[in-house]
Amino acid sequence: MRGAAAGAGPVCSLKTPPSQEDYFRLYRKIVWTILRYARYWSYLDERPRHYTAMLADYLTRHRQMALVSGPRQVGKTTTCKSVSDEYLNWDNADDGRLLLQGPASIAQALQLDVLRATPPIATLDELHKYTKWKSLLKGFVDSYERVRLIITGSSRIDIFRRGGDSLMGRYFLYRMHPWSVAESLRTDLPQKEIHTPEEVRSAEWEALWEHGGFPEPFLRCCDSNC
Repeated sequence: MRGAAAGAGPVCSLKTPPSQEDYFRLYRKIVWTILRYARYWSYLDERPRHYTAMLADYLTRHRQMALVSGPRQVGKTTTCKSVSDEYLNWDNADDGRLLLQGPASIAQALQLDVLRATPPIATLDELHKYTKWKSLLKGFVDSYERVRLIITGSSRIDIFRRGGDSLMGRYFLYRMHPWSVAESLRTDLPQKEIHTPEEVRSAEWEALWEHGGFPEPFLRCCDSNC
């Protein structure tokens, strides 16, 4: 590189190995990031959505799959994992290879040969990215009844499932929306049709107004009272 700018410091060679000080500086940044967001992560895990109770109730009473769609970052994975015993993600290379092996391998991974008091609940995340996902699910649910499945994906899963009727009668579709005023007041299943009006906490109202209802900015703002 010719003519470095006046006053510029020495140019570091890409071949120079990192020093112990560089590693320590990186380590401090990682620890600082973890500590900064740890409180928010635990808060997000501890606060259930209305869909948590909805899915748990549905899977207790029905054997059909629950297809959960919705925009990115709306909380699908966090919510579905909270009610699941097992979790497989198509985007994970190991899980993807397992899913490609077919229903028998999936059943073995989910330990469906183990006797349980209630059927296990398994979430298959981003499965719609597999071109033959509907055929895979049809073969699996027709062969193994002692399991309850949640299939998650983006909004496109609602479009993909209309491309044929191979899953007809084998699922119920849920669409997740961002946090709402009603969900701020109550996340359990309604016990009656009409409830007494309640006042929304000012911090949650301000968070919804300023940042919208997507869980990450909404809950972070509520937790810090921003």
